[in-house]
Amino acid sequence: MAQFDFHGSWEDSRSYLERLVRLQRFTFVVNKAYTSPVPYQFSTVTDETWAIVQQRPNLYLRSEEYSRFAPSFGAPVRGSMRISQVHSGPALELSLPYCSDRSGNCCLGLGILMYQPLYQDPETGEWFKPPESLKRAFGQVRTLLRQDMAKRYLRVQTVRNGIIRPEAMILWIGCDAMAALEAGTAQLCLGRELVPLADLAKTPSELPPVTDEEV
Repeated sequence: MAQFDFHGSWEDSRSYLERLVRLQRFTFVVNKAYTSPVPYQFSTVTDETWAIVQQRPNLYLRSEEYSRFAPSFGAPVRGSMRISQVHSGPALELSLPYCSDRSGNCCLGLGILMYQPLYQDPETGEWFKPPESLKRAFGQVRTLLRQDMAKRYLRVQTVRNGIIRPEAMILWIGCDAMAALEAGTAQLCLGRELVPLADLAKTPSELPPVTDEEV
């Protein structure tokens, strides 16, 4: 399994999606609750498709390069059903970041690009590892997304072997989100924490020094 985390605004997310569409490489399937086993999919971005993505910004990126099986739905629960990640595709999974309001602050959310560690043939039940073509696509999409992102560092506390240690966490931030941070109109959302621009650094050496209480 591989995973790439990043932050951005709605403007960043639409830019990422349009850039991926221009590759003419993927069919995009919306990962949401369905009332019938017919997935909503698209290969171009229109105002209509973008409005649907904004309601549920979680997508499967299917491709002839690596997708072997059609989208497969799980059993209905309370009248709705979802696409099974391990029985469909394989496919890249992309959650687009978005802005939300938290106590009057514009919160820049988290985006995730990933794929599953194992997939299952829906007919034979055989489990198999992600194909190399899927891994290559993951790396190429990650590189494409990073082209319009700023790399920043945040000092966090991690626990290893029962010892709390300060570490430099790498954050990838979209251009529009970075502009909002610099303008003071937004903050990053890390779980329940809001992170302002002042807490970020361009290099690990620029992070605030560790205090005695933090060691």
